Parts: sequence; C-alpha cells; structure tokens
Amino acid sequence: MNHIALTTESIQNATFACITGDPYRIEELANQKQFDAKIIERKREFTIAIAYVQNKPLLFASHGIGGSSLEILVEELSQIGIRDILRVGTSGAIQPFVKQGEVVITQASIRLDGVSPFYAPIEYPAIAHYEWVSLLLESAKKKSIPHHVGITASTASFYPGQNRFDTTKKYIIPRWNDTMEQWKQLGVLNYEMESASLFVIASTLGIRAGCITSIVSDRTLKEDLLSTEVDPVTLSWEVAWDGIQCWLESK
Repeated sequence: MNHIALTTESIQNATFACITGDPYRIEELANQKQFDAKIIERKREFTIAIAYVQNKPLLFASHGIGGSSLEILVEELSQIGIRDILRVGTSGAIQPFVKQGEVVITQASIRLDGVSPFYAPIEYPAIAHYEWVSLLLESAKKKSIPHHVGITASTASFYPGQNRFDTTKKYIIPRWNDTMEQWKQLGVLNYEMESASLFVIASTLGIRAGCITSIVSDRTLKEDLLSTEVDPVTLSWEVAWDGIQCWLESK
C-alpha cells in the first residue's frame, strides 16, 4: 500500500522533509524562486514539492488535518529515506502569557491523538528530538521572534477535545468538560492536532522530528483568529527556515 507514488530516486535521495497541514502552503512555497522547487506529487491532502537548498534536496509536504493523515505521510516518507521531519503550523494558546503572533516550539506533547497508541503504549513519551528543539530555539532568539518552549496538548478532536462549546449540542461530555483548565494548571502552552502522532511515530521509526507553530488564537479569551494580512504560519516559518538552513549546513 502506498499513497504517495514516490521513490528514493524521485526525491533525489533527500533525507529531510518540512511538513505542514495545508496543501496550498506547499503550492505557495513552490512558487517562491529562492527554493527552486517543483511539485512532484498531488494526491488527496498530500501535496509534495522537492527543492534544492545549498545544492541539497529537501521536501516540502502537506499532511492535512490530524494524526491519521499525518501517519500516512510520515510512514511513507520514511520508507523512501526521510530521516528528519519538521512540522510547521498553527495552534491556539491556553496560557494567558502566550500571545497571538508568538510561536511555540513543542518540546513534548500530551497524547490525545488516537494514532500514537497503535505505535507505542500510552506510557511511551511523545517528545521532539532535542536537536530540533535546540535549532528552533536558537533561530527564534536570533530572529528576535517572541517564542515559548514547552508542552503541547495534541488532540484528535477540534471541537470537544479542545473545549470548544460552539457546536450543535453546546455540550461536552464530563470527561472533557473542563480539560482546558486542567492543562492550563499543568503548564501546557497550546492546543494543536498533530505533534503527538508525529513524535511517537518518528521516535519508533528512528526519525528525528520537531514542531513549531504560530499562535493564531487565544483560547483563554475568545475564539478570535489573529487579525492580520500576514499568513498565520509566517512567523513559525521564519524560525523554521533559519533552523533548516543551519541543519543543512551541519550535514
């Protein structure tokens, strides 16, 4: 079974992939001259481009929403030689000191994803590779972008799993009814939907993985998205791109 019709040869023996949720972001990246990139695959939520940076091949790929589709991408990329994966995306803050327009570098994730238990028991931690945490932290400092490093609540559910009541029933079952306050009291920084799956899958497959997300909403106030003409992933992308270049220089 293979959802992405790529081979080690067709990706030019690339070993690194930068992944994001939205396929349109890959289209936009491929149109930027600095990357010398071209689209090599489009299928369902997966759009994949190959680029050449410092004369080295790397991939940009979309994984869609949630851990289930991310699993397919990561598994199949690993089969053709990818050994480093960096997720760049967006998330919502659940701490009052984490503001819209800042970035979160996820060090570890709470496993609420539904995918990772198929790879390892729940006692197994979902952690980013320390090299990517270090690279992203140094990049954020160098670019003077406000940032936080810590724990992310990574959930398969966008609505009740993230304590959203703006649903048809306006009701959340008791187990999840007050979980945002629980995570807040435990020092968790933000909600997103893919990092736990990514970290556990990557760790068990021997892949180095990292995750950086821009804060686009403040869940401690209300569900307003960041009001800006700038694409919400831009801040995390600025940090990630600097980190990627440092990674390439070290290889």
